[in-house]
Amino acid sequence: MSYLLECFMSQPGTYLYHAHCGMQRETGLYGLIRVAPRDPEPFTYDFDRSIILNDWYHKSTYEQAAGLSSIAFQWVGEPQVN
Repeated sequence: MSYLLECFMSQPGTYLYHAHCGMQRETGLYGLIRVAPRDPEPFTYDFDRSIILNDWYHKSTYEQAAGLSSIAFQWVGEPQVN
């Protein structure tokens, strides 16, 4: 974890964080991390704007998860290695 923080802190820019567990991303567990440079920029600008676009789901996260879990899972077997 500390390696990731060191990486972010040493490289200015805008980063996106998001969940990888269950339906957390669909419930809105994502956002921006903006890391400012230590030294001032060699140019000026009026403002900086970041926009996140996302899909719109017509069903709640619970309904989505229930629908996905109601589909019968069919195991196709282990990968075949030749």
